[in-house]
Amino acid sequence: LRPGSDTTFGQDFNLDELLTLLATTAPFEGEAAQEGVSKWVWLGPVIAVAAIAALALLAAAVWRLSLRGLGPVERAWTAASRLARWTGIEASESVTPLEHATRIDAALGAERAAERLAASYGAIRYSRPDAELAAAEHVETDWRSLRSRLVRRLLRLPGRAPDAVGDPPAVESGSPSA
Repeated sequence: LRPGSDTTFGQDFNLDELLTLLATTAPFEGEAAQEGVSKWVWLGPVIAVAAIAALALLAAAVWRLSLRGLGPVERAWTAASRLARWTGIEASESVTPLEHATRIDAALGAERAAERLAASYGAIRYSRPDAELAAAEHVETDWRSLRSRLVRRLLRLPGRAPDAVGDPPAVESGSPSA
């Protein structure tokens, strides 16, 4: 529709002419413009992937450095507790590791893996130095179980739902306590 014309929209529209015009018109003129477009077609995604990989490596390095100097049990509990907080399973300053572990197990249906890990952490943290060997019995398997469940929850991937037995009881906000 041209300004000042009395025709209605689409009356002078010819699809064949438009398609011919689009087929013969290049978006860029000259060989230099064509080379620039072809470079960015592959260079842009490569730069994006490299940036994402660099950020992932930086995050992994920061994660490892933050756990440096801890024993295996302390490292596993600290990492599990941190991942749990990232997924929304909060722990205040007044909550003990065992109470936080109970919340983690209830949220994940982890069959007491977090509780065993927290008990091992408590035994190492608050016991004699020779207690580390006895406390570290199930640490690796419990950490692997918790890690996979916590990462799935963090990335919102489908996983196993918590058992009905392990779920905390629902509390209604309007019900009077007896």
